[in-house]
Amino acid sequence: MNIDAFEHALEETTGNKIALGEMVFLLPVIPIIYGWVTKDKVGGIVVGVVPITSLMIYGHFLGISAHPYTYGLSYILKVTAYIGVLDVLGGGAGYLASERKIGHLLVAICLSIVWMLVIFSGIN
Repeated sequence: MNIDAFEHALEETTGNKIALGEMVFLLPVIPIIYGWVTKDKVGGIVVGVVPITSLMIYGHFLGISAHPYTYGLSYILKVTAYIGVLDVLGGGAGYLASERKIGHLLVAICLSIVWMLVIFSGIN
């Protein structure tokens, strides 16, 4: 699994690659902030899931349209699992932060750190 699709989607939407570092930091932090401030459990999950899923799917569709014969079923399953792990971590962080308890907040921060490690593990 690689992060090229994510980077390509960011470059297409923002026009530069500098946004990659900012987004890798912001995407796991925003659900924590949103959940903590609003106490909205469902919203915290949505904010943790939708942005990364949208960017990754958009980036992979761009890659598939450019090179349609290089993407087989095993690759699609790996991408789905990769995005799913990021979704569970981001959504879980938003949900836990919405509880507004220090213990839950610490676990949410740990989930965000694991989220960053997972996204960095996809860099080739």
